[in-house]
Amino acid sequence: MSDTIIRILKGEASREECDLFFKQADRDAELAEEYVRLKNIWSVSATNLQMVSLSQRKVLFESFWNKTNKKTNSTNPTIWVQLAQYAAILVVALVVGYLLVPHKNVPSVFREFSAAPGSVATLSLQDGSKIWLNSRSSIRIDESDPQNIRAMLSGEGYFEIIHNEKRNFVVDLGKIQVRDLGTRFNIKAYPDDKEIVTTLEEGAIDISINGGAQKFQLGPQEFMAYNQNTNLYRKGKIDPELSIGWKDGKFVFLNLTLGEICRELEKWYDVKIILKARVHEDEKYTSVIKRSTTILHVLEMLKMTTKIEYRIENKTDGPDLIYLY
Repeated sequence: MSDTIIRILKGEASREECDLFFKQADRDAELAEEYVRLKNIWSVSATNLQMVSLSQRKVLFESFWNKTNKKTNSTNPTIWVQLAQYAAILVVALVVGYLLVPHKNVPSVFREFSAAPGSVATLSLQDGSKIWLNSRSSIRIDESDPQNIRAMLSGEGYFEIIHNEKRNFVVDLGKIQVRDLGTRFNIKAYPDDKEIVTTLEEGAIDISINGGAQKFQLGPQEFMAYNQNTNLYRKGKIDPELSIGWKDGKFVFLNLTLGEICRELEKWYDVKIILKARVHEDEKYTSVIKRSTTILHVLEMLKMTTKIEYRIENKTDGPDLIYLY
């Protein structure tokens, strides 16, 4: 049956073969586990994925997405459904050009894009500049004035902007505006995060706070963190790789509390994590984990390293609940 799985991953299997296989996997727990194991290995192999045409990737993604998001009314879902529910989908190769479709009902001068939970999406601008969007992020690009391109970001994005002296490119975060000067930079600005963090990898950026009341420039390997509650900011040096690991398929946790780690896991796996009895609230942890790892494996790793226990409550009307205690 491994040959069939490889055919499905390569996009060589027919739709009928795919449907038959997934029906069998729904009844056979060992077959389901084998599929998830081979899929994760295949997903991290850029060489293999490059052999799959874009149209084949779309068919494979649609088929897998429909199966992994299948709802069940049973109080005892099959192992296949549970495994598929928590499989982290690497869409760097599978979903380019699929998720990044302009949203409807947006004026023609705007283009709006988003990355679904558990995905990293990319888009290219007309001048060759590129933007990566992290899980549960969205961006709205205002091109009404070709000389002043404005991007409104919610979530996290990595920007590789080709500087053009004849036009401005500004990322608008409300109280903060970031203007490129020929740059590679990362911005983390999820609505529920306490801080907006901008990290410069290469080049230079101008930052304006509160309508220009405060202005300064960041150089390579510098960051600025703005506290949305106090309106205060701090600057410093940092290895950019710690901030942009998500773009390369990694969680990078550096001296973070368990609560901070859980918020990152929630964004990627589309779950709700509840810490019971303020468990390990003040302890800090450092770890690097592949984003292709399932949430179950991550929880087992946390269990081994922090001595926590966990319980999963499957929900049919929203994100599954994970209790840590």
